[in-house]
Amino acid sequence: MKFTFLFILLFSIGLNAQSATEISDKESMALLEALKKDYDKYKAHRIDFTLDIELPGEGKESQSGYLIQNDEKFILEMEAQKIISNNETVWVYLKDINEIQINDADFDEDSDFMSPSSVFNMYNSDEFIFGASQHNYIKGISITEIEAKPTDDYSEYSKVRITLAQKTNEFLQMKIFSRDGSRYTLNIDKHTKDYPVSTELFVLDESQYEGVTIEDLRF
Repeated sequence: MKFTFLFILLFSIGLNAQSATEISDKESMALLEALKKDYDKYKAHRIDFTLDIELPGEGKESQSGYLIQNDEKFILEMEAQKIISNNETVWVYLKDINEIQINDADFDEDSDFMSPSSVFNMYNSDEFIFGASQHNYIKGISITEIEAKPTDDYSEYSKVRITLAQKTNEFLQMKIFSRDGSRYTLNIDKHTKDYPVSTELFVLDESQYEGVTIEDLRF
């Protein structure tokens, strides 16, 4: 599974949920639409997160990172790599081998990379059915849980569980259940709205990486 695709899939399903509306629960869809409207009010966002990965027979691995997004431009950094795109070029810094890979920002369905917006557009169709919301408590916090199931019987995922704060409708957590038994849980540690950004932020400065190997894969 493509790493970039996985992370933005986790985040984008909740913020850009479109579904088989004649089947999906209207209350759940209203909550997700309100979440999306609030997100769209701000020019740029920074999301600090923890991603828990549970693979069959391998236990659980936790990684922390952050996403900065400004329209089609973004930075996604985790322990092993940092990805920067200004919507024209994508830089991938592989930390363990000190290598920078440079690609064109070809954000289509068959590309190795997908921007947040291009992944969002994948869900502007009847690909998910959202069930009735359930109210629960986690560590004394009142939450709302919404489960989504793909309409495609051959989907890699069996279901997605979205967790919102009941009082504020803030996005707290999302969990993807894969058919092979894998589990991916995205926990939002901090969400900064109207995060200050500049054009230079979305360009990787190669001079800051001493001894780095550069692989220019652009056509």
